[in-house]
Amino acid sequence: MDGIHVLETEKAWCTQQVIQKWTDLMLPQVSRNGKRALLVWDSASTHRAKEMKAFLAKRAVDQIMIPAGMTGYLQTLDLAINEPFEDYIRIECREYIEHRMTRNKRGNFVKPSLSEVVTWVKNSWAKISDECVRNALRAGYLDRNSSFADSLIAKHERLGARILSEAETRKLTEDLQDTSFFTDIPESDTLEIVECHKIHCFCLKYYRINYESG
Repeated sequence: MDGIHVLETEKAWCTQQVIQKWTDLMLPQVSRNGKRALLVWDSASTHRAKEMKAFLAKRAVDQIMIPAGMTGYLQTLDLAINEPFEDYIRIECREYIEHRMTRNKRGNFVKPSLSEVVTWVKNSWAKISDECVRNALRAGYLDRNSSFADSLIAKHERLGARILSEAETRKLTEDLQDTSFFTDIPESDTLEIVECHKIHCFCLKYYRINYESG
């Protein structure tokens, strides 16, 4: 309706059917030229379901689950977009109540029509600037042009420093592996996976580097 997709369920609950329809409507706008898409969302039960994972896999959509309690640091919409958007919605709603809301014969207020609510959404979203979206991507560390220090997770008192250290370690490892004057890792070396405080990291055990002569 008027450029807005309206999805609804009998009990106003976000079911898998609604999410799958939303995915088919929205992701083609970002998944162009046959490239894979990346969906970052929280770990709600409908997101974690096997049926949802299979549904996304068929559409070449990779997903990242935000751990519980971390949406305030990693869920991009929550960081810089949802708050102003909801504020604009409240302004639209208040203006309607104060100036255009009507009463029925019994004197009760009449609920706004669907087209009225769609107008609120459309007007409110139009006020979300490109700069606001850029700030959200930067805060969620999804902007390639921004440093980790610009993200909110970097300011986390416990995880910020650990993630930065892990990122630097991986970058150093990649640089070493890509450098031509290092020899290959001996076959006797092993790759172990360790888990520490919900942060998964890969480390090379007995990692030895042999310099070529000269």
